[in-house]
Amino acid sequence: MTSAAYYPPGAGGTAGPGMASLAMETELQKLLADEKARAERHKINYQQLKVEHTKENRATIEETRIVKDKYLTMYEACKRDLAEKIAELEELKMK
Repeated sequence: MTSAAYYPPGAGGTAGPGMASLAMETELQKLLADEKARAERHKINYQQLKVEHTKENRATIEETRIVKDKYLTMYEACKRDLAEKIAELEELKMK
């Protein structure tokens, strides 16, 4: 059995094993650089989205607190009004 050298697609095979190896290494370096650039873009995009979402979440929490305070104030006012009306009704029943 003779051992035949394997040449990936696009690497040729006529120029010899040294050239094919160099072409493959260059292609791998290009792929690695592309992947690193892609990962960096994803990282930057993630960081930007995280900042935006954090800002939006804080704004939503603040709005929720304001609305809650407003409705608690309204609830307390209605509770006082109801107590006054009940007292007034009891007073009228006594007469």
